Amino acid sequence: MQLFDLTVNLILFAAIGRTLTAKGTGEVAMAFLVMSAFSTITVFALNTSSTRFIAMALGKRNSEEISAVYRSALKATIMSSTLAAAMSLLLIGWLRVATGLTSVEFLLVIIAALTMDFTSVLGGVMYGLSMYREVAIQNMMYYALSRLPAVILARYMGALGVIISLAVGDVPVLIYTIYVLRGKILGTKAASKLRDLMKYGWPLYALSLLGFAQGWLATASLYAVSGLAAMGTYYLVSSLIPFFSIVYTSITTVLFPALSYRLGEGGIDAVRDLLGTMEKVMLFLVVPVSLATAVASPNILRLVYGTKYISQWPVLSLLLLSMIPASESALYSIAIQSIGKTSKQLLVGVIGLMINVASLTVLVPALSSLGAAIATLVTSISGALLYYFYVKRIVAYRFSFPKKHMCIGVVSALSVLAVQTSLGFCYPFNVPLDVIAFALSVYLVSRKLKPLTKDEWDWIVYAYRLKRLTKVLHASASLRETQIYFSGKKMNLFSWENI
Repeated sequence: MQLFDLTVNLILFAAIGRTLTAKGTGEVAMAFLVMSAFSTITVFALNTSSTRFIAMALGKRNSEEISAVYRSALKATIMSSTLAAAMSLLLIGWLRVATGLTSVEFLLVIIAALTMDFTSVLGGVMYGLSMYREVAIQNMMYYALSRLPAVILARYMGALGVIISLAVGDVPVLIYTIYVLRGKILGTKAASKLRDLMKYGWPLYALSLLGFAQGWLATASLYAVSGLAAMGTYYLVSSLIPFFSIVYTSITTVLFPALSYRLGEGGIDAVRDLLGTMEKVMLFLVVPVSLATAVASPNILRLVYGTKYISQWPVLSLLLLSMIPASESALYSIAIQSIGKTSKQLLVGVIGLMINVASLTVLVPALSSLGAAIATLVTSISGALLYYFYVKRIVAYRFSFPKKHMCIGVVSALSVLAVQTSLGFCYPFNVPLDVIAFALSVYLVSRKLKPLTKDEWDWIVYAYRLKRLTKVLHASASLRETQIYFSGKKMNLFSWENI
């Protein structure tokens, strides 16, 4: 799912970078910013809260609680999202001027964001029910239907074509989501869980607002200082990072419901054991990729966008290096969140935002996009250190510096640098050689140093071998059928009576 989604996203941004002007790219970036703002404000972290409570209830075999969480989350989403959409339409004149979008573009963006709210919350329900196969299909449908048509429409309609694709593409995805959830949650009308969801989720909601501000602060600061063109350039460069961050997001995405399940099943000790295993596996994947791609950033930019943005390679290198502390932050944040200490996450978010604002204020006016990248790296390191402080106190978990992982990463980066130096950065001949040098160096040094135990190696092989992955999907479906059992007649999830 992650590989497909991010590859399609990369295709879209490559097309935008090669097709649209810098101003058109800035309009697309603004559309994504507005969508993200709408969803962040209206969802109230109900997607994440639903995942946690449903996963815990599944671990306790409590069908009534699952039903109550689902109905409460959906009712709250209906109220908040429709109210926000109505307010946006009333203020469309002012918002259009503030964002630089036309009235039609802004209206389409609101439609896209409204649909995405329901898809997101129902996706959180599916995650809690361990419906990973259905979540994968949901995500792949969304990216295929909202991004791929945008590649064609951008050529003929510019930024408006991209926004039309975003607005239309999520509608079939929502229909599919409703279809696969029908009949999955059975039970009587248990008491509302909205208060519990909000009590757990309000720090997450505040944190999501801070995360939204922090995630878009660098891009927005460039817009404030230099306009849409500078904003669009930085947005395109930074949009490459999610593609490479798949090496840890593929783990952290499913780790939250897994840790929540472990907490319900075995307590803090079970959470600590799984956290230690996943950190070793994650760093083994992240460190070499981060260091090697940072060295190869000129080739990456040329491969995706041509020579148009190749001067931005120092910016991309710094953002790629920031993946290492960012992956640690994500891992520790999920561990804290799974045991319900969301107020600690909020505190880290507040401090991180303050650090980000201070660094951007100093660096962006002087160094423009390079200053924004440095500020991102500083903020990522600060966040990782703060999260570790709380994980050490709450989970009694201790970090062990991965010397072997760092050694593998340095060797792989030097191998890529040697290829580029020997060929004089000759494009495109050094691109496949970069990949070969990276893979060969990681393989040989790993065999020598043995950074992972046999069980951890087996975990990676099992998870990423297609034939076995298919078996895992079928096994998870069978497990879900045996774990989720309900009494009473089926209820229609989407009838107004049950909502």
